[in-house]
Amino acid sequence: MELLLPVGRLNGPLHAAIDTFRTANGIARSRSGQASGHVVTWRCADAALPAEMEHLCFMPPGAPDAATERAIFVPPLETVSVPQLRASVASNEAVLREIRSAVADKRYVCAVGTGVWLVAAAGVLDKTQTPVQWAYQSGFARTHPDLAIANDPIVWANERILLAGTPSLAYDCVLELMDRTGIAGLAGASRDKLVFDPARQIIASTLPIEKVSGLTRDSPLYRAVQWLLAHAQEAPTIGDAARHAAVSERTLARLFRTHLAITPHEFLTDIRMRKSQMWLEVTLRSVEDIANDCGYLDVAAFRRAFKRKFGVTPADYRREYTQRGPRARWKMEQYGSEA
Repeated sequence: MELLLPVGRLNGPLHAAIDTFRTANGIARSRSGQASGHVVTWRCADAALPAEMEHLCFMPPGAPDAATERAIFVPPLETVSVPQLRASVASNEAVLREIRSAVADKRYVCAVGTGVWLVAAAGVLDKTQTPVQWAYQSGFARTHPDLAIANDPIVWANERILLAGTPSLAYDCVLELMDRTGIAGLAGASRDKLVFDPARQIIASTLPIEKVSGLTRDSPLYRAVQWLLAHAQEAPTIGDAARHAAVSERTLARLFRTHLAITPHEFLTDIRMRKSQMWLEVTLRSVEDIANDCGYLDVAAFRRAFKRKFGVTPADYRREYTQRGPRARWKMEQYGSEA
């Protein structure tokens, strides 16, 4: 999805579109059990992107070429009056060219609110029903007398142009586009998180909570993870964790690879390293004590593991990130000198 940035735009619907894409990608990652990956990507079409909007782009190299479907999103324009709106539309000739190019390339076009005026001005609508917010219908009719005004909130002007009458419909419009482009299931799951559904709200209120959410705390992976968290300071084996989870070591390894993308041993090492970081940052305990409490009887082995993980020795890490003063000055703040 390419996000157009017309002059005089409202930025809220752009953020709503991005919220929708991020939600969809999050659900997709949750379903696959992978920590990375994406189904939807986006970027701002304007090469001269304002610095405050650089964070809005998420388009890995090669993503546009690899995409199954491509689309553009046309946000609404800030509107004080119909004459001002007409002038704003006329000042966005580059955006009008981009809309025409998208239609010629058979990309999808999604416009919300007064962004519909930009699509109409681009000349890509042919006597189609056009959703226009009630306050601007008379002005739109005089500007585009050949286009019929629709009272439906969202309209497919043709197979690839989707229009929504008001900015508040940005979530619905983008979800409708996702539904059309082959990810209907993902769009439906995202809709449940982003769009209020009064019927489902009422139904859910009549169901016992345990019937709705279910219980997953006793899954083998959950039991193994919780056991390793509780015993990381000891010297547990992966066999111990597998027995606690009531599965074989091979099954436990498969569960970790599938759902966490790491091995059980890597997970245990990561826990130990994170605990050691915390102790190095906020305590004055010796490296030897910290190593022992992280399950390492061999301090040299702990130092090697720590450096492999973080690129520095435990001592260097403490000097860089400590939240405590040197031991010699511990509790000496009360004796600060006066000039």
